[in-house]
Amino acid sequence: MFVSGLLLGAADAQGKLDWDRWFSPRRTDLLKVSIALVLLFMAFRLGFTNGLVPDSMALRFDLYNNRGEFALVYLLNFAGLAYLIAWLLVAGREAESPVARTAGTLLNRLFTWRFLTFIGKHSLQVYAYHVVVVYVILGFDGRIGPFTEGTKTAITLLAIASLMIPAWIHANYASWIDQGGRLAPQPAAEGRTRN
Repeated sequence: MFVSGLLLGAADAQGKLDWDRWFSPRRTDLLKVSIALVLLFMAFRLGFTNGLVPDSMALRFDLYNNRGEFALVYLLNFAGLAYLIAWLLVAGREAESPVARTAGTLLNRLFTWRFLTFIGKHSLQVYAYHVVVVYVILGFDGRIGPFTEGTKTAITLLAIASLMIPAWIHANYASWIDQGGRLAPQPAAEGRTRN
């Protein structure tokens, strides 16, 4: 996933990628396929989760429903949802459909939100931090839990808010090193500075 994004970003930076070919407001054939996939797998998930599918049928589909091995169901659902979101981000604001225009506008606002752009600039550090946070939360859940739904929601919101910590540390690391590793800012230097 990361390498694919890296390759697409490099191709885009070199001008070798024609986004309009895949994500044009006039190109809705792949969009319709992605919407159909997302709706199909949403029905699939709701049907199995709520017991609407008979057990004999559910057992046949279990092979394709293994999250740990990123089975076919998850791969196709991910591909459909990824294309749908990418299309809405790139072409949604210029679409003929008012629903697509609204969704495209809202997604663009979400992805340009300062909190998300800041943690996105430090994504490797945030990713590494989130792995540690997940294991710490799982450890607490195993030792102290189970938690109520309200407590789970509070823990989740605090964990999301804490993603700012590694991003902030990484953003300020160079100035900390310049200041001799101290957190407090040093007084302004007299004379000529490198800034």
